[in-house]
Amino acid sequence: MAKKINYAELYTLRKDGRYQGYYYIDGKRKCACDRDPEALYWKLKELEKPKEKTFGEVLDEWQKEHVEKLERGTQKTYKAHIEAADVRHGDFALQDVTAAEINRIMLSEKAQGYSYKHAAAAKSIYKQVFDFAIVKGYASTNPAQSVQVPRGLPRGRREAPENDVLTIVKNNIDKPYGLFPFLLLYTGFRTEEAAALQWGDIDIKHKKIYCRRAVDLHGTPIIKSTKSEAGEREVILLDGLLPHVKKPAKAKDSDYIFSDNGKLLTRSQISSRWLNWCKAVGLAEQKTYSNRLRGNKKCTRTEWRPLVTPHQLRHGYATILYEAGIDELTAMELMGHADIETTRRIYTHLRQSKRDGVADILNKQFAALDGNSDGNSDGKDPEHTENSNF
Repeated sequence: MAKKINYAELYTLRKDGRYQGYYYIDGKRKCACDRDPEALYWKLKELEKPKEKTFGEVLDEWQKEHVEKLERGTQKTYKAHIEAADVRHGDFALQDVTAAEINRIMLSEKAQGYSYKHAAAAKSIYKQVFDFAIVKGYASTNPAQSVQVPRGLPRGRREAPENDVLTIVKNNIDKPYGLFPFLLLYTGFRTEEAAALQWGDIDIKHKKIYCRRAVDLHGTPIIKSTKSEAGEREVILLDGLLPHVKKPAKAKDSDYIFSDNGKLLTRSQISSRWLNWCKAVGLAEQKTYSNRLRGNKKCTRTEWRPLVTPHQLRHGYATILYEAGIDELTAMELMGHADIETTRRIYTHLRQSKRDGVADILNKQFAALDGNSDGNSDGKDPEHTENSNF
């Protein structure tokens, strides 16, 4: 038979007739009182239990230890998804944010027409927060692990520009800022890599361009390392680009090729110059938006928008590599991809696009056999002869 606990002996009896005991929270001693020593015993047991974290509290801890140490641009991509997760589940107990809850968010993303990339980023926040919670001992499992991003979401891939756009880029290098799109097309550089390019990075003798750094364009522009270690690379200086990147007589190797009186260009300056170049070569359109002001007064605003983006020219470079038969490993090195899977996905997409184009051609060709394409009812091609070798 278990010995009965003498609760009164465990605590100090105060002058006011209450028993006083102690408990510890985060290493700090705190006291509690009760007139019934047994009630005090169980009260202290409850108080000593670690307080269950809310999802919002863990989210804040994760941000301070992880997100705030990331580059400014990466932080910006996280921001909207973090705020959305906090609004949805910030007040939930951590254990109440279940796989079913996260799956509900995924289905909501699909219903609202978001892209696969957007939904995957939303899921990633939950996965990373719970991974962090497991390391900290706040949770034992990660509910986001079993949740899948819904199928059928638009992938949002930026297609490579059409050949006529590439021709416009090649034929308009003489326009103000024309070297920037020209260089992107001939090197596959990212915008922030081209913006950091110095004359000393151009090796005319060996026909190489060295990508050694990038510009962080979020806020005041500052030099940073490339997107990944693979981003620091050497790219072939193609013959078509070579005569346009010879260092001016008075320029120093450390001078930036694209600058504002020697200073790094800001994001807004790059966007403004890009738009002006697009307008000058016919690659911009006017878009009209309808707005409402106070008092229900209607108004519209019209603004110019480019029809091609700098990143699309990088895709154009990748397409040219593919069509030239450059193998995936070499393409990965030239593009500065961190892993072969990224290059492989691009090549797979291009192969699929090419097959789709072939399907259209074959469908038209076989339709012509029926005489439907030119109105013939006898099924004979007017140019078909007995000697045809189809």
